Amino acid sequence: MIDSNIFRDQMTIRRLRLAAGLTMLSYLTLHLSMHALGNVSFEAMQWGTRMHDFVWHSVPGTIVLYGAFAIHLTLAFYALYARRSFRMGAGELVRLVLGFSILPLLLHHFAAGRYVSSTFDVARRYDVVLTVYFSFVPFWGWRQITVLLVAWTHGCLGVHYWLRARSDYHKFAPVLLTSATLLPVLALLGIWQGTHQVLAQWQLHPEWLQMTEARFIKRAPPIDMAAGGKCSTSSP
Repeated sequence: MIDSNIFRDQMTIRRLRLAAGLTMLSYLTLHLSMHALGNVSFEAMQWGTRMHDFVWHSVPGTIVLYGAFAIHLTLAFYALYARRSFRMGAGELVRLVLGFSILPLLLHHFAAGRYVSSTFDVARRYDVVLTVYFSFVPFWGWRQITVLLVAWTHGCLGVHYWLRARSDYHKFAPVLLTSATLLPVLALLGIWQGTHQVLAQWQLHPEWLQMTEARFIKRAPPIDMAAGGKCSTSSP
């Protein structure tokens, strides 16, 4: 059981929340970097996936990541509960709204991706993922892009509010802002390049696409067509 006195120590709460937030931001940084490798080659994206999964899909990585998520979310709800006033600046309001919108946006990704891959020992392959997300059911792909950008913006705002009290923050703030803007842009370009390469390969080898579509339909439960899906199947 968690000692209730921990919630009376505001410094401990802030440190726990910060550590958990930085852990998840590290996950996002590697995730976006993995996508950005698509600007190099599709093979580089596949290599990035293996590195990403080696770190975050391992047992220790999974425990750290989901532990950080649980801690951060719990303390965020507590911070909201403990507020004496809901008066806040626009930036703080944006950070709050973005933070609490991550969970509902992330549920499908966990169910269709992480849970299926781990439970059924399904190897994640970028050719299949990109085809499903941006050819079979584009709505899923755009939803994943949305949650990535929402989570990244929320995390970067959190880092900004953490560091702004430092007297030397203004010296390295432009570098952080440039990095925070450039990485997601490169990731989106990498996704576009990778998808373009995969779809080009499907045109050269249509039998591969038929095999992928057959696996996709065979293994997937129905989805609600009104939710934006183009077919009554789910992600592999």
